[in-house]
Amino acid sequence: MNAISSTSRTYCNNDNFNKISLFTGEKPLNYVNEKFLNRVLKVIQNHITENEFSIEEFSREVGFSRAHLHRKLKSLTGNSASRNIMLFRLSIAREMIRNQEGNISEIAYSVGFSSPVYFSRCFKNTFGYPPSKLEET
Repeated sequence: MNAISSTSRTYCNNDNFNKISLFTGEKPLNYVNEKFLNRVLKVIQNHITENEFSIEEFSREVGFSRAHLHRKLKSLTGNSASRNIMLFRLSIAREMIRNQEGNISEIAYSVGFSSPVYFSRCFKNTFGYPPSKLEET
């Protein structure tokens, strides 16, 4: 594992990084749903660098069928499982870019994207500006 990948894992484990709010905003959760989302986040964290991490593997590790996982995440977050994975990866990447943890390509690979071009497109679609804007600041 290279230094950039190690850094992406460090951001995943940072307690100051409010991970659940990435998915739910400020929507209040009961204990069971919070525990479920924590489990979901733990699985994503464990596989953040893997660009071929599939929804089948994801659902198996969370302990739900693919369809049940999709329904549960959709009801709690408003997003599909794959969209939640992408949002988490992009949020970690945004923090890494802000803190100048590497160039955009290195960071894209370290958070599980196989193409920096696709990463940049997803980043811009999600946040409304390209990742290069963060590098400039």
